[in-house]
Amino acid sequence: MDLLYRNMVEVSRVVEEVDVTEEGTFKKDRTPETYGGSILKMKIVHRVTMADKSGRLLTLKFQNPEPLNQDKSGVAGEIILDGESIEAGIGDPREWTTIRNGVLDERLASLVAQVQAIEASGGAEGSIV
Repeated sequence: MDLLYRNMVEVSRVVEEVDVTEEGTFKKDRTPETYGGSILKMKIVHRVTMADKSGRLLTLKFQNPEPLNQDKSGVAGEIILDGESIEAGIGDPREWTTIRNGVLDERLASLVAQVQAIEASGGAEGSIV
């Protein structure tokens, strides 16, 4: 019997730390100096990558609102993912971090690494994941 769903396991997620206040969501450590209220520090998720047992990947990308700069402008800043610039911008830079699932079994972790290497080299163009 063919199942109508696939069991997927989370491989990694890309997150950004932000400061949430009554005045809005700000880039990490960029709340206005004049703000005196409570600050909730939290991580927002931009992408989640999952894999099935055959190593096929599925990446969910979320459209989160742009966090504010210290001057309360929503000007998009450069996006730095794991130390490398992935998108240019003119506002304060944004630091994104990849958090990897540390409990993947060796076989699946190896399959995922192979698929990600192929995608990074441009060899998976047009593939369905």
